[in-house]
Amino acid sequence: MPGTSAMLLRRVHAVRAKLLRVALLHGLARLVIAVVLLVGGGMLLDWALNLPQEVRGLLCVGYVAVFVALIWQGILQPLMEQPDDDTVALMVEHGEPGFRSRLIASLQLTRSDLPEGVSGDLVEKMVSDTEKMAKPIDFGRVVPMEAMFAALALSLVLAGAGGTLYKQAEDGEVFLRRAFMGSDEYPFKTKLVLVPEDGVIAVARGEDVTIKAIARGVLPKDGQVLVYFNEGSEDHEIRELPQVESSGDSATYQLMEKNVHQSFRYIVKVNDGRKEGSVVVRPRPKVAVLNCVEAFPEYTGKGEVKRNVRGQQIGSVLKGSTLKFAVEPSRAVKEAKMRVHYSDGTEDREVDAKIESGRDGKPGMILADLDADNERIVSVSFFMEAEDGILSMDEARFRLGVEPDGKPMVALSSPPDLLQVTSRAYPQIRFRVKDDFGLSRLELRYRIDDGDEKTIPVSLPPRSGEEYDRGGLDFDLDKLEEKPTEGSLIFYRLVATDNNKDTGPGVGISRVNRLEVVSAQVKELALIKRADRIIQRIKLTQGDQEKAREELAEILAALARIRDEQNSENRSPNPDN
Repeated sequence: MPGTSAMLLRRVHAVRAKLLRVALLHGLARLVIAVVLLVGGGMLLDWALNLPQEVRGLLCVGYVAVFVALIWQGILQPLMEQPDDDTVALMVEHGEPGFRSRLIASLQLTRSDLPEGVSGDLVEKMVSDTEKMAKPIDFGRVVPMEAMFAALALSLVLAGAGGTLYKQAEDGEVFLRRAFMGSDEYPFKTKLVLVPEDGVIAVARGEDVTIKAIARGVLPKDGQVLVYFNEGSEDHEIRELPQVESSGDSATYQLMEKNVHQSFRYIVKVNDGRKEGSVVVRPRPKVAVLNCVEAFPEYTGKGEVKRNVRGQQIGSVLKGSTLKFAVEPSRAVKEAKMRVHYSDGTEDREVDAKIESGRDGKPGMILADLDADNERIVSVSFFMEAEDGILSMDEARFRLGVEPDGKPMVALSSPPDLLQVTSRAYPQIRFRVKDDFGLSRLELRYRIDDGDEKTIPVSLPPRSGEEYDRGGLDFDLDKLEEKPTEGSLIFYRLVATDNNKDTGPGVGISRVNRLEVVSAQVKELALIKRADRIIQRIKLTQGDQEKAREELAEILAALARIRDEQNSENRSPNPDN
């Protein structure tokens, strides 16, 4: 079998390489033409109409789809689907009819075993003749290049023109980024920035609102504000927007809309610059629910007690307590303070409050503590700033009264003032004592005539609620350090001290009573006279009889004690004998 002609193969492979080059250049040129026309046209359309982002997004999707199709058709497909030798040879024969199938036959017959009945010598001669015919012929001219050249020329022209326009355009980079979904603002000749930047202004009902814009670029003296009160309607009112300040290449335009009661949408126009915003009317934040817990001082033993707040009345609180407030505002707030008000005109005191965020649409809670350490505190209020910057105003004042822990109350019940006693008597002193939160000690203080006052501890009586029951003690005169003599006066009183360690202690003092020290004979005679008066006073009623019997029993017991004292004195040895 004769071998394949190396010269013919080289010539065929050169044609295939030229086909690939032409196809790639043609595909690249078409891609450049598409990029310039589509992207440039989109940029021009955006410049003329200020396309919204949604439209620019659809255009961008279209760009990508066309670019992918052109890359596949003009670059990837020629690379992956190159023609084989026979196809290229057939193309050459179509362009050079003089070969009359000799070229493709020379390649096919020398590639494999000869068919039966075909002479090898004849094949060799055919290949030799074909090589001779091929030498003067340029196989490459069968590759069409007119379309490629036309596309390359057009792409160069468009690329040059597009590049020149892009460089000359003041905002070419901006429009290019916008064409591929950039977030750049439309480059008006007058560039506007609203204050605040998002243009949303929250205002309390009835307040004035200021619409403010800062402009750069072309700066006319005035602008306009288009006010749309009805949502969904294009009916609007036009307000003049004056320039209030200018510095270099920027200026400030400002309009005040007074006494706003309705939300509205607005558009600021300065030269060709446009910015849209809205004014939202919202209620001021206020206290919706106030919860209060009073934490009593430790010495009271009461712990924490929830206060029943009625209307705006907290009520009286114990001095030294801590009030723990939990306020639910009418709206979500970002800052809050508790203000403490005083009765004597002292400047209000502000207490920082803690904000707890709400969940499931709830506004959250405001937490603040008040130390009730000043009796001049008369009320508290809560200042709030909502998340949109709206401030509370004329805050409700919740009234309270700080009451000090009262001192103990002590009262002597018996015996009566100026009771006559002997020097060895032990009169029973009965009393009543009361305190809100308990006593720490109870004392009997006495003095004889003008002597020094002495103290005797007294056991605390049992408690009944916040009040002590009646108590009593035996005042044994015979056991006193200084013995009283006949004719002397014993002055005595009870002193009660509570256990208030925070703002006290409180001290309660009874009135001063006196005991007159007399001889046994004088005391006995007084008792007999008293018994005689009681007997003469007895009536027929059973109650009078019972009372007389009790008093007579007391008198008899007193007489018995006096006689015992006399007998004891008579039996005691006389130190002078």
